[in-house]
Amino acid sequence: MLYDSRKFELWSELHAVVVLTAFVAALVAGHPGLLIGCALVSFGTLCLRARGAWTRSGRFGLANTVTALRLALTCGLGSALDAPGRLLAIVGLAVFALDALDGLIARRTRSDSSFGALFDMESDAFFVLVLGVVLYERGTAGVWIVSSGVLRYAYVLCLALLPARREELPRSRFGRVAFGALVVGLLSALLVPGTLTTVLALAGTALVCSSFARGFVHSFGPRPLAG
Repeated sequence: MLYDSRKFELWSELHAVVVLTAFVAALVAGHPGLLIGCALVSFGTLCLRARGAWTRSGRFGLANTVTALRLALTCGLGSALDAPGRLLAIVGLAVFALDALDGLIARRTRSDSSFGALFDMESDAFFVLVLGVVLYERGTAGVWIVSSGVLRYAYVLCLALLPARREELPRSRFGRVAFGALVVGLLSALLVPGTLTTVLALAGTALVCSSFARGFVHSFGPRPLAG
């Protein structure tokens, strides 16, 4: 069963509005509980509406199950602000490790799909946002730590609201490296708060900001960029 790609785009746009609104509310409340609840409802809506188009066979599949596990662990991470930093870092590391596994499974089992790619990418974005909120609420870093987490959602809304010259820039090697560096920096700051790990988190944030800047230039600039 095929799923209209425009429906995926509409979900991404609504998801960005929901997550950003809940994010602001979570900062005001001082706890990411509302953010997690709203995101889970949004992800659940995606899974239900894409039923039958989860994979080429129509089944949900092992790769998407691993992504769902990553999402569940991310929600657990955000719900345990008062847990020891070492424990939260271990959970975060598990999410990061599983990120490589679901893509590998999808390729090996030939169960890759548009739904799986979107589910994976949005789970990555939510993971980064939750990590940033946790670090901010624990007092490990200033509000700048959440900047990288809102970029994906801001980019989606810009593409929806502004007259872009071309579609979203495909995920590049630089983007993947920047994402990895960011997660390592954020997890390091969670594990051992201090000046050095804050610098690592800041460096990762700068790399991800550069990656999204390339995306904005590609979509809105006069010339397309190579992936």
